[in-house]
Amino acid sequence: MKWLKAVRSKSDPSIRLEPPCGVYVDVCEGKLWQPLPDGKFALLGKADLRVVGALLAPLVKAPAVLPAPDLIGFAEAAQRSGLKRKTLYEWKRTGKLRREHGLRMLGRSPRIEWSVFKACIDNGGLS
Repeated sequence: MKWLKAVRSKSDPSIRLEPPCGVYVDVCEGKLWQPLPDGKFALLGKADLRVVGALLAPLVKAPAVLPAPDLIGFAEAAQRSGLKRKTLYEWKRTGKLRREHGLRMLGRSPRIEWSVFKACIDNGGLS
């Protein structure tokens, strides 16, 4: 299938195979469609996931996984911010330290998203 060239436009998120084949690929359902002169489409059949993946591979430029936030424990957050660890636990217990301040829970373990927490400390949201 090397003779197929897949193209994606900004206005149309579907994948189009450039002529001479003139086939559209529905990547969600793996269906191949052929445009008709009257503006409608005729179903040609289904492509397996391997074929759809091969068509999409050259078009994918974004990373498959987003970078994880910098989650740190209370001891590390206290050391970086110059606060005491006990202060952070007290803020959590009393509700002063909340999700909007960078508090995240990994199971039962509290973590701090450092970039959010640092911004709150710097702008005076927590003091």
